[in-house]
Amino acid sequence: MDDINRDETRPAATSRDNDFTLSLEEVSQRYFDAGHARTIRTLQRYCASGHLDAQKAATTTGDKYLVTPQSVARHVSQLEELRALALSAGTFACRLADPVTAAPAHPMQGAPPDRFLRPPIPSFLL
Repeated sequence: MDDINRDETRPAATSRDNDFTLSLEEVSQRYFDAGHARTIRTLQRYCASGHLDAQKAATTTGDKYLVTPQSVARHVSQLEELRALALSAGTFACRLADPVTAAPAHPMQGAPPDRFLRPPIPSFLL
């Protein structure tokens, strides 16, 4: 009978709500400081796809992602590992390059000139 009436203390539930402290602007700055600049839109996609541990918070101006610092550090270290692997293999992955310098100077660069000068001939005319 004593076991039923005995009040046992339970361990407090761990709430990770307070771990989600970084705004996307702060996350963007951390990526920039690490040498992996990312746009806010890219960071939103990282949050939605699960690359970053994030929660959506409703604000007066709309939904806003809050991100854990640990997930940012983890993802940046993964990017560093990928860059090191690409460099050691003698290849350079386009996704790891600076997005500004990796983009071609002109959208037709590297494409055969004919492709953009003439429209394709419909098959019924051949």
